[in-house]
Amino acid sequence: MQVRLVANDQSQPTPSQRWISRVHRWLGVGSVAFVVLLSVTGIALNHSSDLSLDRHYVRSPWLLAWYGVEVPAPQSSFTVDAHRVSLIGERLYYDDQELADRVPALVGAVSIPSFIAVATPTDVLLVTLDGSLVERIDTQIFLPGEITAIGVAGAVLVLRSGDTLYEADEKLLTFIPCRESDVGEILWPAPSAIPEDQLAILQQLYRGRGLSLERLVVDLHSGRIFAQIGPLLLDAVGIIFIALSVLGLLMWLGRNGRSRPRS
Repeated sequence: MQVRLVANDQSQPTPSQRWISRVHRWLGVGSVAFVVLLSVTGIALNHSSDLSLDRHYVRSPWLLAWYGVEVPAPQSSFTVDAHRVSLIGERLYYDDQELADRVPALVGAVSIPSFIAVATPTDVLLVTLDGSLVERIDTQIFLPGEITAIGVAGAVLVLRSGDTLYEADEKLLTFIPCRESDVGEILWPAPSAIPEDQLAILQQLYRGRGLSLERLVVDLHSGRIFAQIGPLLLDAVGIIFIALSVLGLLMWLGRNGRSRPRS
């Protein structure tokens, strides 16, 4: 009987071992959310290209506000054939569709047979009436400088670069210098203000492409979504993981020592 009591005493954890077990338990429970977050975001980033995270965008108003995604004022806008071509920031819109990005300026837009021609300083974009971008013509091949105006004379597309006019051939394959007397009266479009209801739609579209899912997942994984405190918080979580490992090892050593019979 006496030997059995001694064995039971040896199998009981000491106060320090009970404290270690309690701390280990609470640290484990408290870190569950971070383990899940880091695991999910890590897997998502590992398959970022498969999930097309860089081509999907956050539309949540409070997240966009948190990131400070601001909508710049419209640079210019033109109406043509009951449609509107607008430039906000560097994004070019046809009605409520985005045509192109990284557009430095919008020179103008005119209607020509089968297309609407939209001019930037270095390109002419050919757009169908339903908003499909058919072709983007690099005019730097034909013109000595940037496009400063776009117009139409009857069915002929006319560009101005510096003090010189250039007319397009019928198939829009080349531009040659011309005089206004050669092509007839040229109609030059004038910019106009975007109506408030249309502007609200464009602003919403702009915000919708201001924050990609890839950036959001990266910031969640690194903690940078919480600004300066985020990386420090992730550092603290890393320290907790280290503490869990050390405490778990101490608990295992304690149990292993108690279960080993004395000689």
